[in-house]
Amino acid sequence: MPKEFVLSDELSILLTTETEAKKVFQRLSLSNKRNYIQWIMSAKKPETQKRRFLKMIGILKDPEKKPFSF
Repeated sequence: MPKEFVLSDELSILLTTETEAKKVFQRLSLSNKRNYIQWIMSAKKPETQKRRFLKMIGILKDPEKKPFSF
């Protein structure tokens, strides 16, 4: 059974401040959302989680990139 991943409180708050990226994230399929969250939260260090989160925000805000290609 796959492990459940949830964004940390800090990253959830950061996502709410990024309205453009949040809109794109909300339109993603459930599997793509899960892939992003697993990728971010599977990092052991909080710094790495934050770096991955910021990369996700950059991808979601860039109309030239596919939102699920990280």
